[in-house]
Amino acid sequence: APDFSFEDVRGKAGIPILPLDGIGEAPDGGLTIVDELWSGVAFGDFDSDGFLDAFVPHVYDLPWAFAKLYRNKGGFAFEDATEASGIRVFDTYSGAWADFDGDGDLDLAAWGRPAVKQPERFMLFRNDRPAGKALLVRLAGREGNASALGARVTLRFADGLMMREAEGATSSHNQQNSPIIHFGLGERKPEAIEVRWLTGRISILRNPKTGPAPIIIEEPKGRFGVIVSVKVKPPVPKAGEEVSFKAEVKVPAASRVQGYAWDFDMDNRFEETTEKSEAKHTFDKAGTRLVRVRLLESKASAVEKVIAVQVE
Repeated sequence: APDFSFEDVRGKAGIPILPLDGIGEAPDGGLTIVDELWSGVAFGDFDSDGFLDAFVPHVYDLPWAFAKLYRNKGGFAFEDATEASGIRVFDTYSGAWADFDGDGDLDLAAWGRPAVKQPERFMLFRNDRPAGKALLVRLAGREGNASALGARVTLRFADGLMMREAEGATSSHNQQNSPIIHFGLGERKPEAIEVRWLTGRISILRNPKTGPAPIIIEEPKGRFGVIVSVKVKPPVPKAGEEVSFKAEVKVPAASRVQGYAWDFDMDNRFEETTEKSEAKHTFDKAGTRLVRVRLLESKASAVEKVIAVQVE
């Protein structure tokens, strides 16, 4: 399996390492520092510039315990946009994004206190700031769950891609963003939307229209071309050794396959596309490598399979 290591990059990213105001008295009579009071995060692109911003809830009824909104400037750099956005929520565990007024940008909902020692209440912050273009997608599940939870939506551009997943409750206290998936575009124009359903089938919509109205994509019924296996030769290759892949599918579904696309490093980009079911690749490092093959049924439909290859 891949090796993972982590480091605290808040300082580099423009998010201060707290405490902001030192040490204060906790509700239980003990002492607490502000760093202990963060509670989850709700991501949403409130300015539709193509970068996910972060609303960070802050718990306890303390003068410094108000939630923060960090604007993502790109390049993993953030700035504190709490004051400029007019958001002030104390003692909250929750936050969620939704376009409640249907104007195409994301508004923010939270449960908390508008000020210290004030009663808790539901708060809804309407987003009226100028924003870039956006694209909204509503998924309609048919074979799986009706909300298409777990489906993955990818926007492809000439110079990259964006990805979201249809989610249910998220973060620390089960808050839930709108089921309508929001993509901020800035001034970019998407070339295609791809939806990977839980059945493994792929829906492809090319040259989608942008605007405040969501694009509704229905899950196709039935599965085409279920992959029986992907043969790998040699079965356990060495680093630097050429590896042969061959996708085999059930008949008669195999006769409907119009092409094969291969992603050898799981970066959601296809290094090789061919009409044949065979491909070759060389891995330069040892370890477990995941390979994704897409079987193209048409310009609007496909099926995928992911396999693991152990490289020595």
